[in-house]
Amino acid sequence: MKNKAHMSLRRELLIGTVGSMLIVTLFLSISYMLVMNQIIKKSTVNSVNQTMETLDGKISDVLDRYNGIVENLSSVIPMLENRAQIKSVIQNVGKDLPSDTLLYYATAEQIWDGGTLISHSGWEASSDFDMQSRLWHKNAVNNRNKICYTEPFLDVNTGKIIVTISYRVLDTDGKLIGVSAFDIVLDSLSDAVRNIHLSENSQINIITQDGLYLTNENSSAIMEKNYFDDASFTSYSKSSYLDGSAKAFVEGKSFYGIHPVTGTDWFIVAEGPVSDFSSAYMSLIVYVFAGLMFIILIMVFIDVTLSTRVSKCFMIIADGCDAIARGDYSKTYPDFFTKEASMLANGFNTFSERLKGIVESLKRSRVSLTQVGESLKNGTVDTQNAIKQVLSSIDGMAVNLNKQNDGVDQTSRSVNSVLDNIRSLESLVDSQAQSVHGASGAVEQMIANINEVNHSVDKMAQSFSTLSKDAENGAQTQNELQLKIGEIETQSNLLSEANTVIENIASQTNLLAMNAAIEAAHAGEAGKGFAVVADEIRKLSETSTSQSKTIGEQLSRIQATISTVIEATQRGVQGYDFLAAEIKEIGMLVEQIKAAMSEQQTGSVQITEALRGMNDSTGQVQQASQKMTSESRNIMKEVSSLQEESVSMRNGMNEMTSSAEKINATGAALSKISAIVEQSIGEIGHQIDQFES
Repeated sequence: MKNKAHMSLRRELLIGTVGSMLIVTLFLSISYMLVMNQIIKKSTVNSVNQTMETLDGKISDVLDRYNGIVENLSSVIPMLENRAQIKSVIQNVGKDLPSDTLLYYATAEQIWDGGTLISHSGWEASSDFDMQSRLWHKNAVNNRNKICYTEPFLDVNTGKIIVTISYRVLDTDGKLIGVSAFDIVLDSLSDAVRNIHLSENSQINIITQDGLYLTNENSSAIMEKNYFDDASFTSYSKSSYLDGSAKAFVEGKSFYGIHPVTGTDWFIVAEGPVSDFSSAYMSLIVYVFAGLMFIILIMVFIDVTLSTRVSKCFMIIADGCDAIARGDYSKTYPDFFTKEASMLANGFNTFSERLKGIVESLKRSRVSLTQVGESLKNGTVDTQNAIKQVLSSIDGMAVNLNKQNDGVDQTSRSVNSVLDNIRSLESLVDSQAQSVHGASGAVEQMIANINEVNHSVDKMAQSFSTLSKDAENGAQTQNELQLKIGEIETQSNLLSEANTVIENIASQTNLLAMNAAIEAAHAGEAGKGFAVVADEIRKLSETSTSQSKTIGEQLSRIQATISTVIEATQRGVQGYDFLAAEIKEIGMLVEQIKAAMSEQQTGSVQITEALRGMNDSTGQVQQASQKMTSESRNIMKEVSSLQEESVSMRNGMNEMTSSAEKINATGAALSKISAIVEQSIGEIGHQIDQFES
């Protein structure tokens, strides 16, 4: 299985933070461009609206000048007495007007009915000139309360397209007496409009209600070309565009605006590139993006510095975790600048120090435990040797006891023979002498056997004394071993507490990673880099938890082994207690044997003395036959007692053999316990050796 490729924390942090930064920057840039585009559109529309209002005012000012001339003329004419005065006034008013304009007054009557048409230029209408059929005259007559404009038309006299402004003239009684009018050449109006600028590359014109140009740079287009023939926008149709309302909008890269000319049926139309209004905004955008790039460079530098520092901290901690996993807890960690890394480093330092002390204590205890195990092993060997010696002594005692029993049986037969000889004393004196001699030899043999038994009993007593001391030493060693194992169990519990501290540290680190992940989630895109850090902290916490679990399992096995040792030690103590009790019991039996041997020896001495008396008083046998009979009966009693003592000794030997076998079994069990203790000590040592000091 191939090893999975891993990315460094520094690179992941840089990718997360710088990538997030770039994404946020791209999002902000796009948003800023969209917002600026909307701002430019809105600003352009506002500028167009404001400029169109201004343009309408300027055009209205131009027209108002002409309107004022017409109105003033209409108000002056009724006060003049004759046509000569009217002509003089009209000429004075029109002397400052452009050369291609015409100011005039037409009466309500036709020329052929006595009426007239007077102009400031001196032009006179023909006698058949029908004034009342002219649109300017009709408009003024039909709309007495407003200044009227005619549709543009071609003047036959000048050959130019003109628009006529007309206004009724009333006398003092309110009677219509004529119409004052003013002819405006559209070329002049185009010059006036041309001097009004909306933007650098914009175009402004005045169109009619049908879309025909009233003003245009190309004079041939006036009243000949329609504005909508070249219009490139699609947002409005002709009818909706000329609905009488002012409007401005941006479509594509161009702006468009329309505004009705106050007091007329005309419209001011404007169009041009949006770039005329966006140049200042584009400069602002350039400055904003330059500042943003500078900030990004600073933030990238900060991110590189911080990610390097954070990754270095966690690299050191990760190396330390790997060292702890290998059993090397001697490494210490510096106090990092980052608070969480500093807390983690302090926790690992505390854990390493406590673990170091615990392991050193365990190693010292291991030495003592090894010594105690060796002492226990040696004591067990000595005990088994002593038990073997006891069994050997018991076997010797059994042989001697069999010999003693044979002697007792022989003595019994001899006494019976003595009694028989006493009954036939008179006839068997010679036989008596032989019998006494045989009895004397048997008694001496019995005394010798008794002495040998006493020697064996003394030797056995010494062996039991040695065995008792060994049992006491074994019990003391077991107690010391139990104390040492108790210390090891205490140290193991401390180690478990230290491991619990690690688990708590890992749990707190995981909780900290969860809180950091929650805060990063709340921060949105800007918190993705911190989410990566939180994830790495969470992984480190999971690694610490896994390693703590492994250490806990090892500690559990050590504690289980210690429990086994404790149980084995307790069984050893119980075995030694049982051994001591058995040894005491055997000691009591030995004392009983010694007491029985003393009594038997006393009886044997008495028999010997009696036999010696018999040897000395052979010549007086007949006289002391009754006394001999009585002594023989005493001897029979002693022999019976000796037989009973022999039976008691045999039973005691059987019990002692059974006790020795129990002691031997206890010694074998103790040997097994010693082997288990030695194996457990070896396993504890192997577990401790995994840690480096």
